Amino acid sequence: MKKNFLISVIVPIYNVENYIDETLQSIVGQSVGFTDNIQLILVNDGSPDRSDEVCKKYVKCYPDNITYIKQKNSGVSAARNKGAKSATGKYIHFMDSDDVISRHFYKESVSFLQRYASVDFVASKIKYFDGKYTEHYLNSKFKQTRLIDVTDEPQQSIFHISSILLVRDATKKLKFDTQLKVAEDAKYVNEILCNKKKYGVLSSTTFHYRKRSDNSSAISTKMTNRSYFIDTPKHFLEYLIDLWTSGGVIHRYIQHLVMNDIAWKISEEKNQSILTDDEMVDYKLHIYDLASKIDDAILLSNNILNLDRKTFLLRKKYGNKKYEKLLTINDSEYFFNNVELFRYSMTQADSALVLDFIHDLGGGKYKLEGYALRALISSRDKRFIQTSCGEFEIKPVSRPQRQNTFLGDKFNENEAFEVTIEVSPVDTIAGLLKSFDGTSTRLPIFTKQFTGLGVLNHTYHQKAGVILRKNNHTIKVYPNTRYNRWRSELRFSLQIIRNIQLRKTINWIKGTLRNIDSLLKFAPPKKIMWELTGPIALLLRSVWIDIVDVAIRQLYFIGLYKSDRPIWLISDRGTLAGDNGEALFRYIADRDTSEVDVYFVIAKTSPDYERLQKIGRVVDANSLKYKMLFLRASKIISSHADYYVYNAFGYRWTHFNDLYKFDFVFLQHGIIQSDLSGWLNRFEKNIKLFITSTKAEYSSIVSGDYGYDKNVVKLTGLPRYDLLENKPKGVVILAPTWRKNILSEERHGKSGIRAHSDTFKDTEYFKFYNNLMNDPRVLDALKTKGMIGEFYLHPAFSRQVEDFSGNSSFTIKTPPYDYKQAFMQGNLLITDYSSVAFDFAYLRKPIIYTQFDRETLHENHIAEEGYFSYEDDGLGEVTYDYESAVTEIVQTIESGCKVNSKYSKRIEKFFSYRDQNNAKRVYDLLLEL
Repeated sequence: MKKNFLISVIVPIYNVENYIDETLQSIVGQSVGFTDNIQLILVNDGSPDRSDEVCKKYVKCYPDNITYIKQKNSGVSAARNKGAKSATGKYIHFMDSDDVISRHFYKESVSFLQRYASVDFVASKIKYFDGKYTEHYLNSKFKQTRLIDVTDEPQQSIFHISSILLVRDATKKLKFDTQLKVAEDAKYVNEILCNKKKYGVLSSTTFHYRKRSDNSSAISTKMTNRSYFIDTPKHFLEYLIDLWTSGGVIHRYIQHLVMNDIAWKISEEKNQSILTDDEMVDYKLHIYDLASKIDDAILLSNNILNLDRKTFLLRKKYGNKKYEKLLTINDSEYFFNNVELFRYSMTQADSALVLDFIHDLGGGKYKLEGYALRALISSRDKRFIQTSCGEFEIKPVSRPQRQNTFLGDKFNENEAFEVTIEVSPVDTIAGLLKSFDGTSTRLPIFTKQFTGLGVLNHTYHQKAGVILRKNNHTIKVYPNTRYNRWRSELRFSLQIIRNIQLRKTINWIKGTLRNIDSLLKFAPPKKIMWELTGPIALLLRSVWIDIVDVAIRQLYFIGLYKSDRPIWLISDRGTLAGDNGEALFRYIADRDTSEVDVYFVIAKTSPDYERLQKIGRVVDANSLKYKMLFLRASKIISSHADYYVYNAFGYRWTHFNDLYKFDFVFLQHGIIQSDLSGWLNRFEKNIKLFITSTKAEYSSIVSGDYGYDKNVVKLTGLPRYDLLENKPKGVVILAPTWRKNILSEERHGKSGIRAHSDTFKDTEYFKFYNNLMNDPRVLDALKTKGMIGEFYLHPAFSRQVEDFSGNSSFTIKTPPYDYKQAFMQGNLLITDYSSVAFDFAYLRKPIIYTQFDRETLHENHIAEEGYFSYEDDGLGEVTYDYESAVTEIVQTIESGCKVNSKYSKRIEKFFSYRDQNNAKRVYDLLLEL
């Protein structure tokens, strides 16, 4: 092999069979000349997939250029260190095995380093591809090719090893830190940078960073990596602070870099549940200690954290008392330790008071519930709602639904409040801040859906005797006269038409142009076409829809589909029935409903549509009739609480919000066992009747952070349980629930069905259940007992059904499913966390839980752990890995699918009702509501 290569490229390889070929092609195709100038060192880090075959193919084609090293799995740092030992080039590049570099990456980088001997590396801009096509947030430094002296430009942080070409001599004494599983590359780069404190940037070259759509990259999975929390504060951040400290002064560059990393860490939404309590305390205190070492000006200049989180860190640094002393105000602008903080104003959006509810108490009094987007900078400041009747001080209230925390420590943002105000028949409702220096500033008021007021200016809502109308971030009050109604409608209609998506269209076009090279090189043709034509289509569609919405409002006012009787709209999923909605619909259809107009809502394309027409009135979910009935409905009743259920107009709700008059009734899809308060709370869903089935579930809702009391939450049982039958026919039902993190984000048109994900087959979820259905031990047990298996993939994954492989003993069922028949004929249910387990237990049948991903589930799902413990309350045996699952399944089948006495006792105690009167109890409550 040639020994005097210009460039040595080290590529560590692990589980990248789907990507490595594209990476190697981008290296081989470099304009600098691969065969003459590039030494490629491939380090197979014990990869269990077909990556080895791909590597050997390239070695065969380029034996003089490629060194292929294989080692047992030791991590990316060990692989890079191993590869670096074989490097002979003047320059060295550590390339990730799923990314791509632009054609002139090496040619331009080498040219720069030859021209500027004062630097040890040169960086290229980063653009994402695959999962998303955007730029890295630090790309602003690449607008022109130049040298960066970090003493003069300390904010120009550099993190990524793969986007830079290094002078190899500068790396000879360094190794990647094998203790670090995250940020090992950032540590390495900044160790090198500490020597000369200068580096180069190129405007002409690009490093294309693959943002995997299945979230399987190291960065995407960092929240489930203990090293991210335990090792990075000490071995990365603290180490670099010590390295860059001279004469007791921490270099401003490293302060900026550390502050950026701290900002991301405290902004994580999920608590770090993989840590023990003691580890979480140590981690939190370590982060606070690091933040205390950052200069105030640098902390406050950080563009990742909002002001509330900056002041949160300042309070941790100085303590509340000293923090308050260091605050000053000059001409309505706040300063901290002589550093500019913030200026409140009516035009400053994040100064706003946001209203969730406006409750009419009668007699000109209203109770407002909401939250402040910006925390009070000083505890001495006060907020008010101002009307002609006076100034009404806003008092904070505890509201977990709005509260963000860092490991239990509350940020001050989204501070909730309640206040009762008085208004005159003609008045203005405005926000007001009184600062501790005696100055007063008007604050903007925003409104959310349940206020009856929309987002747009001039949106209005009729209350008893008055009209409330948005007007430049205040709320105007007028007498409810015909003239004022007509004037308000005219203004609002003109506002709708003027509200075209021009700004969004322009921003979309700008983003597309910035990333056009990545799109053309990597994106599929449909994606390219959409990015090029989508902005104009958005604009034209916006104009057309706005005109249509104004017309729909006029149809409402002239009385289209108006009824003298209350209108109830019942539904399950948008395209499927068969749940509690249908069960209730069947019950009502058998009753005298002459005093109520009841409709079942479902897409006309659904296979259930014609069947339901034989039961009662059905309306197409995609029709104008449904939209008009929705506006006139007194009750929206559904087994699901997705956004489209209580917002028939989707994102256009703000065009119709004043016309919504319904009570939302949530029948539930199953029995809640986790904590869903973050999703189902009153401020997100405003449920007026919340159905539950067990005493434990009922208590968890009423006493939890949902915001509902016993007047809303009722214990009735699920209507569909009335229709359950038990006629087992030797069937094993396999029905796992979905996972948010592997769900395709792309949806198809009006159907809303998720698109197929090409990476789904790479997930642990797929492999577990596909292997389970084809395991010889399971199949032998089925055959011995004359049984069969049926696999019911969760409807959210409906497009992934084709990925699974069935066999003569295990059938892959396709949606829509007849769950009622499945539960009736099933002898054994295998599930993970799905609430279908309760349906099966209701029939006193055995259940096996397969919870192979339990430790990471709540990091990747909408639910948090709740009152229900699978070990203490579960209605079947819990398994935590593949082998124990197979063993338990085989044993249960061989035992004749009998329910263990331990679980039989739990089942009998679990349900509150077994009398087939659940639907009746719900119906009676609806009549009272």
